[in-house]
Amino acid sequence: MLGNAAGQYYQGTGAVAIGQSAANTSQGNYTVALGYQAGQTRQGINSIAMGNAAGKTNQGYNATAINQNAGQISQGNYAVAIGYASGQNSQGLQSIAIGYQAAQNSQYGSGVAIGSYSAQNSQGNNAIAIGSYAGSTTQAQDAVAIGDNAGNLSQGLQAVAIGFQTGAASQGANTVAIGTYAAFTGQGANAIAIGCSAGATNQHTNSIILNASSSVLNSGTAGAFYVSSVRNVAQSYVLGYDTTGKEVSYFSLANQTVTNMVATGVSSGSINATSITTSNINFGISTQFAGSFTAANNVTSASSITGLSFPNASVVSFSVQFIASVTRSVGGTLYEHFSLDGIQTNTGWVLYISSEGDVSGVSLTINSSGQIQYISSNQANYTSSAFRYTVNQINM
Repeated sequence: MLGNAAGQYYQGTGAVAIGQSAANTSQGNYTVALGYQAGQTRQGINSIAMGNAAGKTNQGYNATAINQNAGQISQGNYAVAIGYASGQNSQGLQSIAIGYQAAQNSQYGSGVAIGSYSAQNSQGNNAIAIGSYAGSTTQAQDAVAIGDNAGNLSQGLQAVAIGFQTGAASQGANTVAIGTYAAFTGQGANAIAIGCSAGATNQHTNSIILNASSSVLNSGTAGAFYVSSVRNVAQSYVLGYDTTGKEVSYFSLANQTVTNMVATGVSSGSINATSITTSNINFGISTQFAGSFTAANNVTSASSITGLSFPNASVVSFSVQFIASVTRSVGGTLYEHFSLDGIQTNTGWVLYISSEGDVSGVSLTINSSGQIQYISSNQANYTSSAFRYTVNQINM
């Protein structure tokens, strides 16, 4: 011991105390205290305190505090504080603070703070702050902030911010922000922002923003996906999304077949496809569909045609192009084309019918509930008959 009141009371085996009041009281075995009031009270075994008031009070065992006021009060076991006032107050177990006032106040266990003012006030367990002012105030547990001012103020639980001013203020829990000014302020929980100024202001929860433009790109609603920039090119493929498996995939427009295609608001100058096959297209106020029906010979009482029903409560009018084909073993096949126009009046359905082609022996009517029905004559040499139709209806 060397210096006034250095190692004065209960200095341990192999301990070194140099400087006024250095390791004054209860210095542990094999410790080093160098500087005015360094390791002054209860310096743990195998610890190092170098600098004025470094590791001054309750320095843990195997801890290291280098520079003035580093690890000054209650530095945890195995903790490292290097730099003026780094880890100054309540530095946690196995934590690291390097830089001017890095993790100055309340750094919890296994935290890492590297850079001036990094994680300066209240860094959570296992959090990482690298860069000037990174995670400076209230960085939550398991959060990561890398870059000047990244995660500067109130970085949420398990959030990640990488880049200059990234996630600078109020970054939500479980979020990711990468790029200069990405998620600059108010990033909602579980959101992702990648690219310069992606989600710069108040990004909505559960949203994703990818920004490769030179402008700010913010979100408009929660749970949405935004991308800039995207090229406009002619192509033969369309992106699809599996709402169950959450997979984004692509498929070819060529020979695309769907059972039901619904469009409530489509605006386009040109939609080109090699082949689209569908049985039903719903435009909201109108519907287009097609179908077929296997008919019979010599039907003497009105029989319903499956698929050709127009409910009174939902359909105002309709137009049907209808082909009746009757195949005979002798005399060939008969084809008769019918045009049907139906309108629902205040007294019930009115059906207008015209026909051309062969005389198939088929007659069509509509009943009071909007069901199209038929009767057929007894054709000699009859083999089979079928109806095919396309419909354009106006809905209520």
